[in-house]
Amino acid sequence: MVRLKAEPPMPVRSMEELLAIGHAIKVEAAGRYAELSERMQAAGNGSVAAVFQRLSRDAHEDMLSIELQAQTSLGAAPNPRAMRWALPSILDEEAAGELASSRIVTPYRALSVAVRDAEQAFMLWSYLAAQTESTEVRHAAEARAQLELDRVASLRRDRRKAYHLEHPSIGARASSDTRNDADISLAALEERMADMLQQLAQAGAHAPSGLLQLAEEARSMAETPLPARAIPSSIFGAITKSMDDPRALAELLVERYLDAAEHPQDEAAMARAQSLAARAINRLARLEHDPEKWIPVFGKDHAPPKR
Repeated sequence: MVRLKAEPPMPVRSMEELLAIGHAIKVEAAGRYAELSERMQAAGNGSVAAVFQRLSRDAHEDMLSIELQAQTSLGAAPNPRAMRWALPSILDEEAAGELASSRIVTPYRALSVAVRDAEQAFMLWSYLAAQTESTEVRHAAEARAQLELDRVASLRRDRRKAYHLEHPSIGARASSDTRNDADISLAALEERMADMLQQLAQAGAHAPSGLLQLAEEARSMAETPLPARAIPSSIFGAITKSMDDPRALAELLVERYLDAAEHPQDEAAMARAQSLAARAINRLARLEHDPEKWIPVFGKDHAPPKR
C-alpha cells in the first residue's frame, strides 16, 4: 500500500514556505540520482546509469521551474529558512543504497526505486494540500501533486517496458492470480466507505459534519465511471480486512486508483483515474492527520455494523 513515510508535522502557511519545500525536494533528488548515475557508470552498468542520469535531469528541470515560480510570484529565489520543520526525505534511501553497492542492477530495479520516490512525492504534496488553510497554497500544492502523479504514471509505464525487455518470455500472458468480480468494484468500495463514514457521524463522532462531507464525496466518487479491470487475488484479503475500518479502506482505494491510472484504456480514463487518486489521497490525509477527531478507536463493541 502507498503510505507517506513521514507526515508533515504542521500545515504550510505561505507560498514562500511551500516553494522552499518543493525546491529542497528537487535539489535532494537531482543530487541523489546524479550520484547513483556516476556509481553505475563506474561499475560498468551504462544502461542503469542512463536511467538515473535522466531522472537527475528531470529533477533538475523541476528545480529550475520552482525557482522560476518563486521569482515570478515572490520576487526572490526559494529560501530554505522559510521551512519551519526539517524536511523528511521522500527518497527510498535503503533501496538506493542497495543499488549503489550492486553490480547487477537492472533498469527495472532502478525504475522501481524511482516509482516509489515519485509516489512519496505525490503523497507529500497531497498531504500539504489537505492540511493547509491557505487557498493559494492548496492550489499550488495540488498542482505539484498532479505533476508527480503524471510522473508516477510515466515511470510505471517505463518500468513495465523494462520488465518485458528483461523477461521476454512473459509477454502479454494473462496473469493467473487475477479474477473479475463485479461485486468488489471501486464503486462498491466507495459506497462502503460512504456508509461507514455516515454511520460514524450518526454515532456521535467528534466532527460529524466533516464525516458527512467525506461520505458525500465518496458517493460522488462512486459515480465516476472507470473501466472494469481484473482484481489481483492477492489483495482480496486486504479488501476483506478493510471493510470495517475507514482508514484502511481509504488507503486501499488510493492504491487501486493508482493502479487504474497505470492501466488506462484511453486518455480520458487515465485522467479520471488520476483525479480520483488525488481525491482519495486528500481523503486519506484528512483521516490520518488527526484520526481521533474523525474516527473513534474501533474495538469489538464499537465497529460500525457490516453492510
